[in-house]
Amino acid sequence: MSNLNEKKIKMVNHNVNHKNIESINSLKNKEKIRILFVCLGNICRSPGAEGIMKDLVRKNRRDADFYIDSAGLYGGHAGALPDARMRKHANMRGYSLDSRARAFYPSADFLEWMNKTFGS
Repeated sequence: MSNLNEKKIKMVNHNVNHKNIESINSLKNKEKIRILFVCLGNICRSPGAEGIMKDLVRKNRRDADFYIDSAGLYGGHAGALPDARMRKHANMRGYSLDSRARAFYPSADFLEWMNKTFGS
C-alpha cells in the first residue's frame, strides 16, 4: 500500500473515531448513555453483546455512565435466560450472562432509546 493510501485510511479512521468520541462526550453531562443490543430472540447474540459491554464498562469503572440492555424482535423467549451454550462459552471467557429475554417494543424502546441517541 502506498503512503498516500495509508494516510487516507488514517484520516478516515481518525475522523470516524473523533465523531464517535464527540457524540459520547456530548451525552456525558446529560444523563446515562443508553445502549440497546437487539437480535431475533434475545437469547444468544444480544445478551452476549450486553454481557461483554457491561464487563467493559465495569472494568473501566464507568457503570454510573451507562445503561445497557438487550431485547429481541421475537418475543417467544420472553423471561428466558440466554441459551445454555451461550452462557457456557461466555462464562469460559469471564462474562456473566444473567439477563432475561424480552421483546423489543418499537413504540416504547425505539422512542426511548433513539431520542437519547439523536438528542431529541
